[in-house]
Amino acid sequence: MGMVFAWNQRRLATEAKRWGRHLLVAQDEERHRIARELHDDLVPRIHLVRLATERQATGEAEAQLGDIATRMRTMAHDLHPPALQHLDLRQALADLVNRHQSVDGPVVTLDAIADAKLPGDSAVALYRVAQEGIANALKHADAHEIRLHLLGDGHSVRLVVEDDGKGIPAAAERQASFGLRSMRERLDAVGGTLAVEPAVPTGTRIVAKVPLP
Repeated sequence: MGMVFAWNQRRLATEAKRWGRHLLVAQDEERHRIARELHDDLVPRIHLVRLATERQATGEAEAQLGDIATRMRTMAHDLHPPALQHLDLRQALADLVNRHQSVDGPVVTLDAIADAKLPGDSAVALYRVAQEGIANALKHADAHEIRLHLLGDGHSVRLVVEDDGKGIPAAAERQASFGLRSMRERLDAVGGTLAVEPAVPTGTRIVAKVPLP
């Protein structure tokens, strides 16, 4: 019994260290992303505002300031979506879908159950899966449509994110994806599961499931 207990303690310590490393990597990646946004987008826009002000081109300056305010709101929303503080998961997902609609991008749709009351951690985990799934489809899938389905059976809530793009990446590439590892670990923390599989007839299907309390 003592040997089993010691082995289990070592395993838990190893898992904690691994999760800690993942958190540090995630934080570092997020810092780099924000730094790129500031350096490559917001700082040049502020410089344009200064130049427009010097030329007394108030209309141009006002337009740039409006764009800057919109971009900063988007960055703040992505870091911690306020919709989850004031709305249920279904409404928060509807807000996420609306923000990804564009005339030149894929159609993003949501089919959701009427009520999806979940503990905060579980709702955030599913919301992050939706964010990551949409982002992956937009970056890699070359899809025409991205569909989100939020379903419940009285025992659990299931979120499905699927696209009609060029298909699932190779297993080795999926294993190397930090985004997928992060999603899986978020769900593990709330007793949930994650599956990534081919969609029918083409594309990729992500299925996240969390238990109801």
